[in-house]
Amino acid sequence: MLIVARLAPALQTRLRIAAGAEYRLLAADSWVAFRHLVRSSPAQVAVADPCADGQDESRTAPAIAAIGAAAAVTTVFVYATITPAATRAMLALSASGIRHFVLSGVDDEPSRFREQLEMFRAPGLEEEVLAPVLAALGEVRAPPSVREALRALFRAPRRYETAEQLADAAGVSRQYLNRCLADAGLVPARVMVAAARVLRAYQYARVPGLTIADVAARLRYADTRTLVRHVREVVGATLPAWSATTPAAACVAQITARLGLGTRRPLYLVGGSERRVGRAIGGR
Repeated sequence: MLIVARLAPALQTRLRIAAGAEYRLLAADSWVAFRHLVRSSPAQVAVADPCADGQDESRTAPAIAAIGAAAAVTTVFVYATITPAATRAMLALSASGIRHFVLSGVDDEPSRFREQLEMFRAPGLEEEVLAPVLAALGEVRAPPSVREALRALFRAPRRYETAEQLADAAGVSRQYLNRCLADAGLVPARVMVAAARVLRAYQYARVPGLTIADVAARLRYADTRTLVRHVREVVGATLPAWSATTPAAACVAQITARLGLGTRRPLYLVGGSERRVGRAIGGR
């Protein structure tokens, strides 16, 4: 993930810690440069402090304008220390539609901050996999809570280690969740969780310098053996070889096929409504 930042030095240091080695950080030295980097780079997130140049209104007004413009291009996080000037700026930005705010010393514990960046970043590989998954669930009228849980899973896979956790997030039993997935022609929740984690592992593994142990730690695996098993189960390969030789588009194709999206069954009328019938790929 590429992050464009315009921050006070102390906050920039905190952001670098949260982002870790796998994310590239482009630091802008002015609001003009910030606008340019957001427009010209493939940034998935912009992080900005409206008081990076000072607390006076003459300093924050250009910042508010630049942050607002950036929000039209990518996901923006406002990251600030709590001061009267920062509070006024954040209220103005909130009124203009900015949704993500991180307060120094309150919300910026590194792992929590990183999860927020991953959850709300601009669309990446996860969205390419999610779109057909959500469409399939929509076709069979799966409950909105199930669709939201799947969206959360792919955007923040490190939060989910088991099918039960995914079912809890959806507010349903594991059996009911598996039934919804099967109706949509998708794999069971256990395989869905593994696939989401493997997709993120692929992206981490392509970062120079990160070992398989580093990737496992990022995804909160208790050990690397479970990660290795998940990768073999989902794509039939080892993570280093797969990530080194597989382009992003091929990765998406492999994951979507494993989820059952490449072999979806036709719709039949069941009880007066259209529904997919038959068992999904993969074990429960």
